[in-house]
Amino acid sequence: MKVSELFTVDGYGVLVTGGASGLGLAYAEALAENGARVTILDAHEARVTEETARLKGRGFDVRGRVLDVTDHRALDAAFDEAVEAYGRLDVVFANAGIDPGPGFVGAWVGAERPRVAAGALENYTDERWNRVIDINLNGVFATLRAAREVVTMMRPERRGFIWRAAARSVANTPFKLISITRFQRSSV
Repeated sequence: MKVSELFTVDGYGVLVTGGASGLGLAYAEALAENGARVTILDAHEARVTEETARLKGRGFDVRGRVLDVTDHRALDAAFDEAVEAYGRLDVVFANAGIDPGPGFVGAWVGAERPRVAAGALENYTDERWNRVIDINLNGVFATLRAAREVVTMMRPERRGFIWRAAARSVANTPFKLISITRFQRSSV
């Protein structure tokens, strides 16, 4: 059975943060391949340009914009632009995130799991910690907040989804302040 036989996204307006690589790009491409109109937001200009051009070259309705999710005003403006371009948004995927760097323990080697000095709590800088929190937590919050008006538009139609994702690397932080599931879907 093909994905297109399970559900239809033809004509849906979609916005994906962290959409120029990895899971975000795969999600954007799968939806575009099945007829969705997709806006890719990502902080990496070269990747946004390259992937948007590649997907457009395949005939998909895709827009790209360079954006850092820590710039909340720019994020709000990107949502407004997507709504203006598509007339609506049906799906928002809050996917932007960064790797926090090495954790305090390494991979299993035989029966042991060695310590990693660079990931030890005493070596974890405030700048590194704050950047991870700004993107992986505050960026998701800002994306969901920016989607608030989209949710208002979704409700009368009784359709639409907001997804959020978190990198598995969150488990490698020196302590787990944040518990985030791999996917959490909120249907409207």
